Parts: sequence; C-alpha cells; structure tokens
Amino acid sequence: MSARPVGEARRQEVGGLLVQALSRGDDGNLRAYLMGHSNLPGPRGNLELAADFAHLVAELPPEQTESARILCLRWTEIDADTGPVGDPTEYLPFCAAWALGSLAARTGQHIDDTIERLYRLAADPRWRLREAVANALQALLADRTAETLAALERWIEPGHWLPMRAVAAAVAEPSLLQDPALAAEAVVLHHLILDQASAATERGPDFRVLRQGLGYTVSVVVASRASAGPALLERLAASTDPDLRWILRENLKKNRLRRARPDLVGLLSDSL
Repeated sequence: MSARPVGEARRQEVGGLLVQALSRGDDGNLRAYLMGHSNLPGPRGNLELAADFAHLVAELPPEQTESARILCLRWTEIDADTGPVGDPTEYLPFCAAWALGSLAARTGQHIDDTIERLYRLAADPRWRLREAVANALQALLADRTAETLAALERWIEPGHWLPMRAVAAAVAEPSLLQDPALAAEAVVLHHLILDQASAATERGPDFRVLRQGLGYTVSVVVASRASAGPALLERLAASTDPDLRWILRENLKKNRLRRARPDLVGLLSDSL
C-alpha cells in the first residue's frame, strides 16, 4: 500500500485534533500542534497549514460549525501582548481569522458578524494577522461576493488606512479577478481608496502601510484586464502627489503588469 501524501496525512491529523477539541471542549492539543508547526519564530509562518486549518473548519458538519466559530472567535481575542509578532502564539489568531472567513463563506451564516470581526482585526498591529484578514476576505469574496463587496466599500473612510489596505489586498487576487464584474468592482474600490489617500493630510505609519500595499495591488488589478483598469495608472501618472507617484513607480516595476500591459507600462514609464 502506498503511503498517503504528507499534505493529506497532515490534514487528517489536524482534522482529528480539531474534532477532538470541539467534542471535548479542550483545545490544548490543537493549540499545541498548530503552534509547534507554525514555523515561528522565523521569517515565514506556515501558510499551508493555516490554509488547511481554514478549509477543515469550513468543511465541518453543521452540528459542529457553531462550536468551531466560537473557538475561532476566542482565538482572535489573543492580543499582541499575549501573542506578539514572531511568537508561536501569534499563529493561533492568524489561523482563526482565516478560518472565520472560510466558515462564513461556506455556510452563509454570521456573515455580518464575521466581517465586523475582520474589520477590527484589519487594524491589528501585527502584520501577519492583517494578512489573515485579507485571506479571509478572499474566501468571502469568492462565495459571498455581493455582501462582501458592499461591506468593504464601507471600510473606506478617512484615516482608516489599515482597513483600506485589507480591502486593496483582498480584491487583488488573480483568481477572483477572472470574474469581470468583480474585477470592475476592484477598480472602483481602488479609486475610492486613492481618493482618501490623495486627500490625506496626516501620513503616519499606518498610511505608509497602505501605500506599500497599493505599491503592488494596483498592478494586480490592472493586469487582470479589467476594462477600466488602465485608468488607475493614468490617474496616478497625472497626479503630482509624491505618494501617489511612488505607488505608480512601484507598480510599473511589476513583471505581471509588464507582461499584461507592455505598451501602457512603456508609455507611463517614459513620462516619469
């Protein structure tokens, strides 16, 4: 008999620990496994394991989904003092945030509450947790597109730089942008974010996090062939705002954009 692939064996192990935690009301073994395999401390957390955990939570039978949701909500309460950046404990809210989005996407339940929790986590000081929010939103965008897009537009408000960064990162996913309607909405959301960025008078650390994110998300959206996509680049090129010009320069460096829109990249590069 051939051995199961390592990935499948891991899914079986994590799935068993998840069911055990939910049935016994004791998540100790599950926590220990995830933290022990988190790759933290280290430069790269275990994204594959986190994705597996999110999928396993989403695949639970209906009688276990509420217990799983409560477990994930509890883990997302682990703050930066208890689970600081780079500590294995940080991995628990990272996995939980991603799983909350995946669970709500599959079941269609608690979508508003889940998005509200993700909004709060989008402003967390830990960058990994903010990345988990983007992953969770992508799961929701894939299966609950209309509700999620409507909610994300409300995240775009003056000074809310970190939630806006989550919006930009969430919609800048090539697999999602294959849907022409979603790609068009991604362009609209980016324009709304740029409206806020260009009007900003206070441009502190959180603003710079948003700027850094926009330094790649615009290229993903434009490379998707959204019909209105080039207007994003043209808007940046027409601006004299140094931060918007920086965003343009960073996106013009991206190979994905050079491959998808070579003529436009050449024209705008010559104008810099």
